[in-house]
Amino acid sequence: MQTITSIKTASAALSKTTEKLRSNESDSLFAKKDMESIQSTVKDFVKNYNSLIQVAADSKNNSILNTTSNLTGLTSAYSNLLNDAGITIGTDNKLTLDETALKKASIRTLSSMFHSFSSYPSAVV
Repeated sequence: MQTITSIKTASAALSKTTEKLRSNESDSLFAKKDMESIQSTVKDFVKNYNSLIQVAADSKNNSILNTTSNLTGLTSAYSNLLNDAGITIGTDNKLTLDETALKKASIRTLSSMFHSFSSYPSAVV
């Protein structure tokens, strides 16, 4: 039961971060072109994704393991785009963030990667 609770918590945190990145409200991160907040939220996304991968990997439930496998496969499919923001996929399927590369990424790149409805976070959640 502990694993299920941990997965729900990690999933909720990832969903919340994804909603923040995808928001179309007039005061959203991308509407305000707030690069510092966008970069901070991308860091949170990576942290929350990694937490979910970690707790799911500890599960013995086949359904959870299959869902995690689908998630990591989807992430691999977006690896070239993620790389544009300084995000790479490790052999443990966790994301690694190069903050220098993230800071160099344009708002246009980050918006197409994280903000549009066909973006990576849209596919993840």
